[in-house]
Amino acid sequence: MLGRATLYGLAAAGEAGVSDVLDMIKRDIDRTLALIGCPDVSGLNRGYVSMERSGSTLSSTGEPVRAPSFA
Repeated sequence: MLGRATLYGLAAAGEAGVSDVLDMIKRDIDRTLALIGCPDVSGLNRGYVSMERSGSTLSSTGEPVRAPSFA
């Protein structure tokens, strides 16, 4: 996940480019954690994972997951 992006950053702007790429990835991870309601990476567990099987979405416990309503 980090290899290609950091190499692009290195090629584009040297060490500063790598630092910028790593900062962007950290912000993306922090944003994703905030959107799923998890305070930090150490708080992640199987409850945050859903799986699709035969066209239906299931939680890690096998219960159906309802799509959020944005109405």
